[in-house]
Amino acid sequence: MTSERRGSRRAPRLTIGLPVYNSERYLPQALDSLLAQTFGDFEVIISDNASTDGTEAICREYAARDNRIRYLREPENRGASWNFNRVFEVSDSEYFKWAAHDDYCAPTFLADCVSVLDADPSVVCCHSKTQKVDSDGNPLPLPDPTEAGKERRWARRVLDASSTRAHRRFHDVLLSSGWAVRCYGVIRAAALRQTGLLLPVYGYEKIMMAELSLLGRFHDIPETLFFQRVHTESSSHLASSAEQQTFFAAAETDAHSYPRLEYLRGYVRALRRMPVAQVDRILGMAWIARYLLQVSKWRSVLLSSMRGTGTGGAARVIDRLTGQGEFESGS
Repeated sequence: MTSERRGSRRAPRLTIGLPVYNSERYLPQALDSLLAQTFGDFEVIISDNASTDGTEAICREYAARDNRIRYLREPENRGASWNFNRVFEVSDSEYFKWAAHDDYCAPTFLADCVSVLDADPSVVCCHSKTQKVDSDGNPLPLPDPTEAGKERRWARRVLDASSTRAHRRFHDVLLSSGWAVRCYGVIRAAALRQTGLLLPVYGYEKIMMAELSLLGRFHDIPETLFFQRVHTESSSHLASSAEQQTFFAAAETDAHSYPRLEYLRGYVRALRRMPVAQVDRILGMAWIARYLLQVSKWRSVLLSSMRGTGTGGAARVIDRLTGQGEFESGS
């Protein structure tokens, strides 16, 4: 493992964690957008999951050029979830932000988010309006009027995420879309340390955000300062759920064979372990009951989970749905 240390220099106010693996195509733009931020009191920790392309050379070049960059390299690929957790675990700043190798930010993104967090201690995470772009950075329009309607409904629901009531914020994460991108906001490190971070389950960042929602409010800056790249090499475009799972865990395990069932366990665990008022805990469980009543969604989950598993696999799915020994407390 290789590491560039700060020595005796004080910890910066913000750490940006950048997990990478074979990221040479988009990585320079991502790094350039971070180094061009108007807020400069930060470091970038890059953790390289044993890339085999030109990623290592790019990282070493940038680290040599700017002492705010620390480069760590693993001898073997340990999975995306491990890598995301790693960059946070080695940080020691007041604020933390994950960055993806294929996304980029406007120059004022960090300054605006830090300003919000400094001004309001009740806010645990600050993000901005997001623009999806294609592989060349061109803005992607909403696909049709139906999607535009969904976007407007989501804009109205954002108020729940900024609510002073923990169960309302939890409801927003549980029953709304668009939450995965918020994990790339600026987050209070003290709050993030109270979560279980990411388990090696595809899409588990939504559980982590649900835990954060029980700890404090979210704030969305109304300006478009974050640009999320949509391209065929991203994990969401992998051919199957098995491939997605392997990407996040580096190996397939029976314990994490059914991601949506793991989400359910995660939501229940979040309500049990987070320090919230009992009334919010009870109302949060009511929102989980509503989540379970999304019959069409769970029907597709059952069908996809049972496909090709045989009788034994079907039995395991039923056991998980009925909660036999699956909803343990603690982390």
